[in-house]
Amino acid sequence: MKKEPIKNVAYQYALSLLNAAQEQGKIEQVYGDVLKLQNAFKDEAILKNINSPILRQTQKKELISLMVNTLKLNVLTKNFLYVLADNKRFDALNAVLEAFEDINLKKNGVTKVLVETAEPLSPTQEKKLKEGLEKKLKKDVILSYKLNENLLGGLILYYDSVQIDDSIKSKLKTMEQMMKGLK
Repeated sequence: MKKEPIKNVAYQYALSLLNAAQEQGKIEQVYGDVLKLQNAFKDEAILKNINSPILRQTQKKELISLMVNTLKLNVLTKNFLYVLADNKRFDALNAVLEAFEDINLKKNGVTKVLVETAEPLSPTQEKKLKEGLEKKLKKDVILSYKLNENLLGGLILYYDSVQIDDSIKSKLKTMEQMMKGLK
């Protein structure tokens, strides 16, 4: 049996959680839970431990219960976490949480954009970039940043399934290809 890519699985679980939250009028509470869980599980090793075949189901549920009580999560979120554990998909939790956030933001007309740069942007550059993207995309934008030492300068933007490479490295590569074509 061929294993389905984690991104597809995560999207389906996230969509199910979003639909259940919407039906029960608990989108805001569940979204708050998603943010708490993202913060709590930045370390993937914890997720793998909960998903470990060595742990019995009762032990997994005890760990989840402890987590739910500690983070003060909604019953809907708790039950969802149990479903992930029962289906041995707890290792996909971070991908599910990210997909949930993306789907919810998209539903509200907001786009997440990852900005990859060689150096941090100044506040003025951030503001201009955000305003330019919001104008171009005709949506509200949430920017997140990643430093990439391999870039010489410029930036690379990622949103939805789009990549815009405006890095110096990319421009040099384009120039090189043009020069090779001229020979």
